[in-house]
Amino acid sequence: MADGSIVDRNYTFESNQFGTLKRASSEVWIQFEPSDDETYNTLKETLLSLGFNPDRPTTELKMIRCLSDYVMAVKSASNGLICWPSSSDHFTRAVYGAGIARTIKQSLAQHALLNLAQKSSKRDGLAQVYSVFETVWMHGLKFKPHGIGPSVEVRSPKIRNGAKIIGGQKMSRKGFLPHIEELESQVDDIRKGMMQQPLQTLEGQTMGICKRIFNQGSLKSGGRLYGRWQTLPETERLNLLIDGEAVCEIDVKAMFLNICNAQFGIGIPFTEDPYTMIEFVGTVNDPDRQASMRKLAKLLLSTYLSNGNKVDRFPKGSKKDPENNNQILSVREQFNLLKDAKAEDYFDDILNTFPFLKMVTDTSYDLMFIESEIMIKAMSELISIGIVTYPIHDCLMCKRTDEEVVVKAIQSSMIDKLGTTIMMDVSYSDLPTKIIPPLIGATNSKPRTQTVNLTDDFDVLEDF
Repeated sequence: MADGSIVDRNYTFESNQFGTLKRASSEVWIQFEPSDDETYNTLKETLLSLGFNPDRPTTELKMIRCLSDYVMAVKSASNGLICWPSSSDHFTRAVYGAGIARTIKQSLAQHALLNLAQKSSKRDGLAQVYSVFETVWMHGLKFKPHGIGPSVEVRSPKIRNGAKIIGGQKMSRKGFLPHIEELESQVDDIRKGMMQQPLQTLEGQTMGICKRIFNQGSLKSGGRLYGRWQTLPETERLNLLIDGEAVCEIDVKAMFLNICNAQFGIGIPFTEDPYTMIEFVGTVNDPDRQASMRKLAKLLLSTYLSNGNKVDRFPKGSKKDPENNNQILSVREQFNLLKDAKAEDYFDDILNTFPFLKMVTDTSYDLMFIESEIMIKAMSELISIGIVTYPIHDCLMCKRTDEEVVVKAIQSSMIDKLGTTIMMDVSYSDLPTKIIPPLIGATNSKPRTQTVNLTDDFDVLEDF
């Protein structure tokens, strides 16, 4: 998505139209501008070399910002491939419009600075992927987020039409007034803190700020904060700096499963990794095999919660086999299961371990909303005392010196939203992972009884 949000985007999967897709390692965000005069003047000269000589300062600034977003994407493209969507709805309330973006893209292509590597597809909902390279004039350029543009967006409901899913476009803000104003103010405060204490690479490249995105046409659905740093592997994120200081990541373990336990189970928090309580995970002695089975358990749980509690089939595979023309492996092949392995048996293991899942009526988007409320409440309280955090869904990245305060803020938010706390862990770039157990005596157990709704049909979502 052109604004930098990564919700529901999968860079690598099978396309009906194109087969196995190329992977874009970076995306053009509508978020950056030069942070010094030298960078501004370099981009101004670049515009002239591209054939542009804007007659108004406002137009020049829009073009400079568009070019800034392009350069930032190029600098972040580890494999030389970027995604640059251009549909008009991606530019709603942005600092420049689709027309300027398309004009800049066309000129970059004419000067061989942008080459089409994969076409777009309305049928499959794919943006164009381009091959790029960092040129000499990009070296040493410095950028910062300008903080202009919507901080909260609502996307239309997704509807399944056979094998195809349609919807997910930005909706007009007017339909969600006045409540959306309160949410915008909350995220604006978080973004201001991020701009004052930027998240940066060791080379000084700024990672930007976040945006909150709701799904299914509702301010009670989804609602996660999305930021550019979330596309980085954890090992790279842990080497980032907040305002020049080393970071750590505080991760809530098995968030969705724990939310279901708090709301539909007896509410007593798990004191160990709940996935290892499942028989086909916990009975495996080999550490590597157990890690693989844990991934399978997470995948099956996400499938169960995302697709109307269906247990009669495995989800489609997503991993490619490099030794077989990158063909997509089935779940049986990916996890080395027996050829006659039945999905029902694995789902039964999960449901026998956690019977409260049979009573869950919340959709994945409902659970995502609860998760987002927990994390945003903690972030807002921390911002009020000058502590800036960066979210990765059910995890907050913070300065190492702020770790203790951030842990307490997340626990306080959990108690407020769930009536209990959840086990967490803290990861560092150069230290062993630290386990944070749930607080003793902090749970108010209030199980509720619900009927099971088997009619909802959703995509499998990540981060369970």
